[in-house]
This record gives sequence, structure tokens and C-alpha cells, in this order.
Amino acid sequence: MKIYGVPLSPFSRKVLIALKLKNLDYELVPTMPGTQTPEFLTISPLGKVPALVDGDLTISDSSVICQYLEEKAPQYPLLPETIGDRAKCRWLEEYADSVVAASCSRLFWEVAVKPMLKNEQPDRELVSVIKEQRFPEMASYLETQVPESGFLFGQFGLADISIATHFINASYVDQEVDADKWPKLAAYLEHCWSHQVIKEMMEADKAYLRNL
Repeated sequence: MKIYGVPLSPFSRKVLIALKLKNLDYELVPTMPGTQTPEFLTISPLGKVPALVDGDLTISDSSVICQYLEEKAPQYPLLPETIGDRAKCRWLEEYADSVVAASCSRLFWEVAVKPMLKNEQPDRELVSVIKEQRFPEMASYLETQVPESGFLFGQFGLADISIATHFINASYVDQEVDADKWPKLAAYLEHCWSHQVIKEMMEADKAYLRNL
């Protein structure tokens, strides 16, 4: 099984965490978001990471890949047991991959990726909108959704991964969750980041960032 992507991509990280939790072997093929080579576009027609190749199967999109992994390897379920909890889990995954990403991961892109890897200036107006409007609105909603303690649906699962991976990128550009404003969310994220798989991936991320 091959995964095309880079660990600093929150969507790639989401899939890599799922693979590690399920103890599945894989080969990571380093591929930057937006890669437009003919070879990669045959695997990921939209040019997005992550993408997966498993035998003759090629698929892209982190949610589709995680669903495939869940059905292929049921050990360590990523989804909760009941139909209602599964539906809520998928909603939170979608919210994370759209709304949380538009705040946390877009901020990382503007502040870190554009100047360091693309030699471009951040969009200062967009950064201001994210910090002053998008991020507080998103954090306020999640404050109503996360539990007082523990993970969302018992064991560390897909909804937790999807939320945590984007906040990891925000933390790399010093966008923290104010524990005075959003105490449950701040505690919840610390709990997610204390998971051994997350800790290992964050250490690898930080080593990579130091070498940029």
C-alpha cells in the first residue's frame, strides 16, 4: 500500500494516523499538495493529497481513504458503534475538513508554507479574517461539541483525528486555543495530542520544520 502525501499536510496526517492505529504497513511517497505531474494526476485527478494505491486500486481524498481503511481492516475501529454516533462522527469529520481546515490549516498555509516553501507573502487580510472571525466562531462551535473529558466517542477515533490534525498545524504558527475562552476545547486537544501516535507524528513534524 502506498500513500502519496506529506506528513505536514493535515489531510495526509489524518490518513497516516489511521494507518498507524490499524497497524497497517504502508510506503509514504512524498508528494506536495498541488502536484500536477501526469503520473500523480492518474492517481489523484484533482492533484490533491493524500492519495492511496493498493494493488490495482487508486483513490484520493482523506475521508474516502479512511472509509476504505475502515472496511479493509476492521481492527481498531475508527467509527463508533451506534448508527447515531456514526452519523455524528461523519458530520464532525466533515466540519473539521471544511470549517476547521479553513481556519487552522489555511492559517498554516499562509503564515508558514507560502513564505518558506513558495517564496510568497501571506495574504495579510485573510490572516486577519481567520484570526479575528473564522477561528473564534469555529472554536466556539467546537466548545459545544467536545466532551468534558476523554475522546468524542470512547476511544480515539476518526472524528478526534480529523479535528486534532488541523489544530496541530495551527499550533505550528502559534495559533493557540485560549483556555479561558474555550476551556473544554483546549483540554480536549491536549488530550488528543497526548495520544502516543499523535505525539510521535508531532515530534517528526517539528524535526522537519527545524530543517526548513
